[in-house]
Amino acid sequence: NIDPMVNDMRIEEAIKFAEYAQKMTDIHEVKEFYAMAEKALRTQNQVNWISVTEKLPSYFQQVLLWDAIDQDVFMGELDGEGKWFVRGYSPDDFNITHWMPLPEPPEREGE
Repeated sequence: NIDPMVNDMRIEEAIKFAEYAQKMTDIHEVKEFYAMAEKALRTQNQVNWISVTEKLPSYFQQVLLWDAIDQDVFMGELDGEGKWFVRGYSPDDFNITHWMPLPEPPEREGE
């Protein structure tokens, strides 16, 4: 299984693997190499989930939240009293175990 290498792979390595895969004749190997390259590109700038027991975001910082009750992702923030605020929900509706910063917004066209 190739997956353990993916986390340490740089984009340049993924491209080399993809170029190498083009020279391969076994379709299964080609598919495996392309999948590995694609995963490496997707995870290159991926931020990992942060456990709330390790670190909390700044107050009022919008972040992604993982709710262990619904097994779902929400966007919310930590209010000034240290409670999770998700618009339209009560803090008692959640068991937030992890969070991560929001990704950067896309660039505007023409910039």
